[in-house]
Amino acid sequence: MIEYGNGLLFIGKDSLEIDTGLSEREATHGKVFQNIKENGIIITKKADGSFIFEDYLFMENYSKIADGRKNESVFVKGPSFSGVPLYDLFSSDKTKAINAVNILSLAVEYAKQNNISLLNIGPLGTIVGEDNNENQILILPQEIFEKSLNARSDSVFSIYSGIYRKNSLSEIDSWRFTLATYAYRICTD
Repeated sequence: MIEYGNGLLFIGKDSLEIDTGLSEREATHGKVFQNIKENGIIITKKADGSFIFEDYLFMENYSKIADGRKNESVFVKGPSFSGVPLYDLFSSDKTKAINAVNILSLAVEYAKQNNISLLNIGPLGTIVGEDNNENQILILPQEIFEKSLNARSDSVFSIYSGIYRKNSLSEIDSWRFTLATYAYRICTD
């Protein structure tokens, strides 16, 4: 498995996992187990320019001691999705990052026209498909991902999500702000 976000997100050929950073007690109190049924969204851009929006669900949770940590934390595990977080593409593959931001821009406008709500969780939780799936983007379930970020420091939340979002705006305007910050990041990194 490949680790992203300082041990927050793991992507492998068999699964995608998030280390919530929460103990079983904290996860139960924070209702992480209830949120395991929360949908993420797989966005697929079709050849005709339309989009398909499919649900993505985590399947299970388990506890273990993560590398470099002293205490057990709850991990949530979902189906495999071959991809890389947009956050990592900002510095490693600008062409792929630009393509992903373009697809997201079109998908956001398409979703608005079709009254579909899209999650906006920042570039670490936005997974861009690899290889034959370059027109697919997975947006992880918002509650689970945000609780996992919040279990770390404020600076970690800010780096991977907070600075890219403006929650006080309407959903569409918040997305437009986010997309502008992504474009700025690509141009200045």
